[in-house]
Amino acid sequence: ASAAGLHAAPVPTSDAIVSAGPQDALLAALASSGLQERVEVTLHGGGVNLEVSDSILFMPASAALTVDGSGLLGELADTLAEHPLRLSVEGHTDNIPIQTDLYPTTWDLSSTRAAAVTRHHLDRGVAADRIRTIAYRDPRPPADDHPPEGRARSLRAAVDLQVPPRTP
Repeated sequence: ASAAGLHAAPVPTSDAIVSAGPQDALLAALASSGLQERVEVTLHGGGVNLEVSDSILFMPASAALTVDGSGLLGELADTLAEHPLRLSVEGHTDNIPIQTDLYPTTWDLSSTRAAAVTRHHLDRGVAADRIRTIAYRDPRPPADDHPPEGRARSLRAAVDLQVPPRTP
């Protein structure tokens, strides 16, 4: 499964960024870096959510980052390190149970993957006091979790960015 493109208002121009808040500056940085082509970007009331399909980041039933996943997360971490936002790294799973020696449940796999994404961000310079890790056991599917394409959308790592409120 591939990640969708940018789901936001048009990217602000450089003149607009000077007077814009951190959310606009982040959106402009994502656009100029080309990350919006590989990361699904959505806006919500308190910030920006970035989602990456697990098929880009990990092999099935593994929490080791792929070469492509490591490269993508490196680019993302470099961009995020430059913006004063709090990050919540979220590991999501699908509705198919897993039971291996390393991962007795989907939550074990989800939490280990979220920790791998967090560690990668920390190693790339994102400050530890700006980041937290969350793993979900029960699916929080963005789509119907029963057809294969729905399950593919459920398996993902998300980075939710809390944007500080604008000051007058």
